[in-house]
Amino acid sequence: MPTPSSELIEIASRHQAHYERLKSHEVKSFDEFLKLLDEDLRKQLSKSDLTLFTRARLERQLALIREIIKEVYDDYEKTWRDSMIEAAKYESEFEKKALDRVVINHEFVLPTETQISAAVFARPLSVEGINNGALLDQFFRGLPDSTIKRVEGAIRLGFAQGQTTQQVIQRIRGTAKARYTDGLMALSKRDAELITRTALQHVSSQARFATWDRNRDIIKGVKIVATLDSRTCLVKGSLINTPSGERPIESIRKGDFVIGGSGIIRRVMADTKAKSKRLCKLKLSNGKVIICTDDHLIWTNRGWVEAQYLLSGEELPNKL
Repeated sequence: MPTPSSELIEIASRHQAHYERLKSHEVKSFDEFLKLLDEDLRKQLSKSDLTLFTRARLERQLALIREIIKEVYDDYEKTWRDSMIEAAKYESEFEKKALDRVVINHEFVLPTETQISAAVFARPLSVEGINNGALLDQFFRGLPDSTIKRVEGAIRLGFAQGQTTQQVIQRIRGTAKARYTDGLMALSKRDAELITRTALQHVSSQARFATWDRNRDIIKGVKIVATLDSRTCLVKGSLINTPSGERPIESIRKGDFVIGGSGIIRRVMADTKAKSKRLCKLKLSNGKVIICTDDHLIWTNRGWVEAQYLLSGEELPNKL
């Protein structure tokens, strides 16, 4: 007969698959702001020819560009922050329903909105790398800073090399042939995706902790179980670290436990096969070769990075 703990783990694992879809939805919400930013930057840059600029005029243009980027990100931050609060409330309510369903003869209560907000925004992120210990708001504010740095760098380089305004705009936007995946805005989009996914996972964890803490007279202990997301995709024959040793990926099944690149034991939510995805071949200094899909997330010293955006010489954990 299942114990309350095992039932709660099963409920949480099934729920994580739904939560991954929520993450994908929130990631797409950034697209509208990115389109607005792209349009505003093009309008501002197209007003004059960069090759005719003086140094002073260049600095005035860069100041205006910085303001445009900050304004768009300020608007996005309001939407993003509201989404984090709504997600936290939803996760807290879900956890209470799960507890009510599994633990009989007890009445569980929800944390207040103030308690949920404090848990989400006042507790540091539990991630490794440069963002370790950062608060959620600080984590987000790295987004506009990195975009400003990239765009400003492209404009300064274009000015120094005598590039036309259109050449600089193309560097920022990318090319239609590559579906604009080769421009600087694509990097900002990927940054937003990683930050949003990480932030939502933090929100989920902290909302649940707040619910458990609110009911600490009933809940005496907590077991943490992490789950792999739907973007984990490696080729047949790839060896996966598990608590019982390495196993070929094709032998891994839903419900099995594996050890992720960050060293955390995670539960597999589903085992699926794909034939049409692009593959990356990663050669490591220890002689190991990893073949995975280009969007497979790899744990690095700077956090989760898609395989296709790893840099030569980048340090990866010894666990890989």
